[in-house]
Amino acid sequence: MTEELINALAKVEGLRVVSRSSAYAFKSGDVPLREIGTRLNVGFLLEATVRRAGNRLRMTAQLVDVEKDSMVWSETYERQLEDVFAVQDDITRSIVRTITEALQLGHLRGATPVQQPRSLEAYDLYLLGRHHWYKRSEASMRRALELFNEAVAADPMYAPAYSGIADASALLASWQFASAAENFPKAAAAARRAIELDPTSADAHASLGFVKLNWEWDWEGALHELGRAIELNPSHETAHRWLSGFLAGIGRDDDALRIARRAAELDPISVLPHMNLGIVHMLAERYDESEAEFRYVVEKDPTFARAVGFRAWTLSLLGRHDEALAAARTGAELSNQHVIFLYIVGTCLARSGQVDEARKVFGPILNQLDPLYVATIHSVMGEDSAALDALELGAEGRSDWMYSVGTQPLLRKYHGNPRFVRVLERMRLPL
Repeated sequence: MTEELINALAKVEGLRVVSRSSAYAFKSGDVPLREIGTRLNVGFLLEATVRRAGNRLRMTAQLVDVEKDSMVWSETYERQLEDVFAVQDDITRSIVRTITEALQLGHLRGATPVQQPRSLEAYDLYLLGRHHWYKRSEASMRRALELFNEAVAADPMYAPAYSGIADASALLASWQFASAAENFPKAAAAARRAIELDPTSADAHASLGFVKLNWEWDWEGALHELGRAIELNPSHETAHRWLSGFLAGIGRDDDALRIARRAAELDPISVLPHMNLGIVHMLAERYDESEAEFRYVVEKDPTFARAVGFRAWTLSLLGRHDEALAAARTGAELSNQHVIFLYIVGTCLARSGQVDEARKVFGPILNQLDPLYVATIHSVMGEDSAALDALELGAEGRSDWMYSVGTQPLLRKYHGNPRFVRVLERMRLPL
């Protein structure tokens, strides 16, 4: 019900709805309502309880004005559970209509209902898959992919499960946990199948936008798909986050920061929007702000290896080399010495003047990294020709994160180089 209500309320004009992960943070119900409202920066809270007795379901819902600490509206729904999805849809529509009228808001954006699965098993598998996907570790994303595939097997016509397959496959590839050549085409096919089954799915359009951005290099298509996702669901935090990251990568700093801050408003409890803000600030050369965002994430979740690694990178850019190296080594330990985190250790060593030590770290991992990372290694080692060779290889092979080549801090010294300019021209990116 929570998932359905969030999706449905997001379609109401004039209403900002916080994301699933932030809403779920207060599911236990032991935090005072006023504090919840303050931490989420919302004016109203929707609370509900669900009880089941045999084949009957009773749901009590109430809308609370946080500032006045008063109830705006309350209702009890009793239904027979012959069709659980029909009951869910019926109650969701009733609550959304009542809230819209009570708050004197606009109309629903579009009349197409959220696609319902034909199988309760598929729905449960999909929700569990999203639970694991939000954790963002390699193991959790692999588990999410398994669950999404099981959901498709249970209901081959269920669009959200295909969107889940697309997202899990794409992130595993993008974060270098799996082969890009194998996983991105699977992600593209799954995203397109999701849109084919449900053209109004914001998740599916966001999934395809991520693929176009990171694999197909269809820049206009990426902007269109991510924009379409936000149009269908203005509270879609992930689409805002992915769009802001792309805009930062191509140098549209003001737009990127505005959209990244919007993502943080939509998901104020989660650390992921703050990770994204850290990256956006870093690509905009705002290193103090970037370090502060990564530090915030690490304080919230000290085991989030990616945040620890990015903070190390930013500390190095700030010239705080001892702190950077300590953080980089912590990130490597947390990630079980994953190649990306060893790359960060080597980068911090090289930038602190420990070139020989850096070379020892880089040697075994150089052929395991995407060309963009290889280029930055050669850059910090003073091997400019090899760095440009790697960038040309990245442009030819459509390497991951290459769209940010023009804003990568460790590659800025090449901006006036004719070979670097030709790389940008080949990619059709802004100079």
